[in-house]
Amino acid sequence: MYGLIAGLLLCAFLFSGEAFAHAQLLSSTPSASEIVDERPEELRLTFNEPVSPASIKWFAPDGGEHTVSSARSEKNDVVVPVPETLARGTHLVSYRVTSIDGHVVAGSFAFSLGEATTVPQAGASSDNSSARLAAIGRFVLTLALTLGAGGAAFFAFVVRGLAAPAWPRTLAATGAVLGGLAVPLNLGLQGLDLTGGTAADLLSSAPYIAGLGSPFALTAGLAFAASLLAIAALRSGANGFGLLAGLLAWLLAAASFAASGHAATAEPQALMRPAIAIHAAAFLYWLGALPGLLAVAKTRPEHIDRLLGRFSLLAIPAVALLFGTGIAISAVQVGAPEYLDTTDYGLILTLKIAAFLGLVGLAGINRLVLTPDIARGEGSGTRRLAMSIRVELVLALLILIAASSFRLTPPPRAIAAADSAGVSIHIHQDDGFGNVTALPGRRGQNRAILDLFAGDGEAVTAKQVTVQFSQVARGVEPIKVEATRGEEGLWIAEPLPLTVSGPWDVRVEILVDDFKEVRLAGVLEIRP
Repeated sequence: MYGLIAGLLLCAFLFSGEAFAHAQLLSSTPSASEIVDERPEELRLTFNEPVSPASIKWFAPDGGEHTVSSARSEKNDVVVPVPETLARGTHLVSYRVTSIDGHVVAGSFAFSLGEATTVPQAGASSDNSSARLAAIGRFVLTLALTLGAGGAAFFAFVVRGLAAPAWPRTLAATGAVLGGLAVPLNLGLQGLDLTGGTAADLLSSAPYIAGLGSPFALTAGLAFAASLLAIAALRSGANGFGLLAGLLAWLLAAASFAASGHAATAEPQALMRPAIAIHAAAFLYWLGALPGLLAVAKTRPEHIDRLLGRFSLLAIPAVALLFGTGIAISAVQVGAPEYLDTTDYGLILTLKIAAFLGLVGLAGINRLVLTPDIARGEGSGTRRLAMSIRVELVLALLILIAASSFRLTPPPRAIAAADSAGVSIHIHQDDGFGNVTALPGRRGQNRAILDLFAGDGEAVTAKQVTVQFSQVARGVEPIKVEATRGEEGLWIAEPLPLTVSGPWDVRVEILVDDFKEVRLAGVLEIRP
């Protein structure tokens, strides 16, 4: 009961927050808020990794909107054609694109032709509920594969004809059936995230068609085949077909985790996909065996010593493989150690590592202390083993929740690419204009780089430049910093403690001489 409560609380914590994109927008052409004199031939959005357009909407200055169907991808860019007739004023472009890991990146930016006007309204914005639903669906599928394919592997490799209670096999079969049912649901939820729809749209075919066209489709196919094979293995018993079906169910379930996702698509592919498949195979075997071991420890204590011996033949190398592949995957995904305590991904990874170390510690106690006690016939050994396995089940649930929640936050490797580019805004007034870039552009300490020009297009020569950031609507008073002249005519303002994400009002005051001051104002979006 306490384990279930802990799992539900962690699930609520991880799945209730804001969902963030995995690919990161680095720049756009025209820049956000830029005023251009002539109609551009195309808009270009540049990301840190290849993406594909899912949905592009264009909102004109008069409030009219239309869907852009001819957007295309060019490596890391999404190219959006510009309408032949482009009205003067501010245009808003809203986009949803799919990154190579199958996850959705959504956002919008505005630019103006000739003059800046009121930014057109884009209607109701997405609350990221589709991303959270997709993450919950992924957790259900992962749990089902662990119980079904992992349980089938346990009965095929470990039990092999030994007397065992019926309920673990029933639980594994239930997990396999749940896995088969969860596959089409997950396809729909993936498509829902792609299209930005609501749960009601699951009653239509559109999200399922979109899901089938996404990278997740291969994962879904492998998971469905693994679930069917697990059902066949659990029904066949200890014969040769049951052993083969159990083996294939285990391997296909492991392969499904390496078929899509942000870790599977990271470079180097030759390392990451095999590492994820091996990592998944190890945890499916280990965690899928826990219900059966618990049942035997409670009701067939005379068999537990033999069963643990069989289980350990694969469990010991499985732990080593989990540890080794986990280090390799984390090293690629995290990149630098400082991201462990400064990003949501790092926090989730730390929780997962803590639960895994607890699991390994309990497994060590079971192997080195409790198993010898049981072999010597000590009556309390099986009771203590059952208690230990219960705790392992709780930790296993927490690990699965944490792993599924990775879908809601970008890996630090993507954040690092965005950090190096920062976030920028183009500010244009009659008597001056310029670009303001905040580095790294996410909440925390930042520095501002200002590239400033006079109204005639010449670089600014000023006695003093001051930059001010504020969020008056949220009660954040102005943070005012005097800039210093840097290389190549740039002005640098630091430190800027922008500890709150979201839109910040930016004000640049340029003292040209004792009689003239130019003021520029705009809004800069700071990432979480």
